[in-house]
Amino acid sequence: MNAGAPNIENEQGQAPPTPDIKESESHTPRGDDAQSPEPETLQERHARLKAIVAEKQMREEIEEMKQEITGKTPVSHLLQKCPRTLIITAGQDILRAESLQFAKILREAGVDVDEREYEKARHPFMAMDKYLDSGGQAVEYVVKLPANA
Repeated sequence: MNAGAPNIENEQGQAPPTPDIKESESHTPRGDDAQSPEPETLQERHARLKAIVAEKQMREEIEEMKQEITGKTPVSHLLQKCPRTLIITAGQDILRAESLQFAKILREAGVDVDEREYEKARHPFMAMDKYLDSGGQAVEYVVKLPANA
């Protein structure tokens, strides 16, 4: 017996009996809910762990794609040929972050970027220029753009 190992034998020199664990049982409770003492089945645990691994792989792939987009691909030399670019962003648009990222990528490639953001506007605001002040202002800016250049 290993001198550093704890002695788990009883007085008769026998190890205590190991509890029988059925295949459908585990000692991991479901979630953080203390009121739900039902154990997680092996199938549920397997599915949960598989989902965690899949999510991790997806996050890694997204990071790789972000790095490719930021100028480490053959496309970056094409971006350098872009003319002066106007990017108008609606502050409440679900695509706002992508618009800002694209403007950053263009600037990093050396493109002159004119970026306008209308904080309270939603995605179709320029199409509603007759009804929304922000839409009217954005359309007026685009129409007068040659004078602003």
